Amino acid sequence: MWTSAGRMRTTWRWAWGVFNVGVKNYSGHIQARPDGLYVNGRRNGQVVRQAWRRAHKLRAWLGVEVEPVLVFVGGKLEGEAVGRLAVLRPRDLPTFLARKPRRLSYGEARRIFELLERKTR
Repeated sequence: MWTSAGRMRTTWRWAWGVFNVGVKNYSGHIQARPDGLYVNGRRNGQVVRQAWRRAHKLRAWLGVEVEPVLVFVGGKLEGEAVGRLAVLRPRDLPTFLARKPRRLSYGEARRIFELLERKTR
């Protein structure tokens, strides 16, 4: 997580893993279905592809598995996932992360944190 000063804040107590959280502010009706994401009845595959593309880029850069997550702050959301891509409201994100199993050792998590600290200064 990022603080308002642009520095990374540790959240080890939630989950030891790397998540690419895409936040979208859409109005209207949003449906997350196994066959796709629909906004006001129209399929929006671009947002889903973007989330996976960014997760794959982060994976290549960090050298660990990265799970994409979409969070919608506006509109009325129905459903919880598009295939394996989680689609959530902001209030559901902490619980989602807390339920995830640890994927990284402490050493791996520390290495990633230090890499991100260097790259974001």
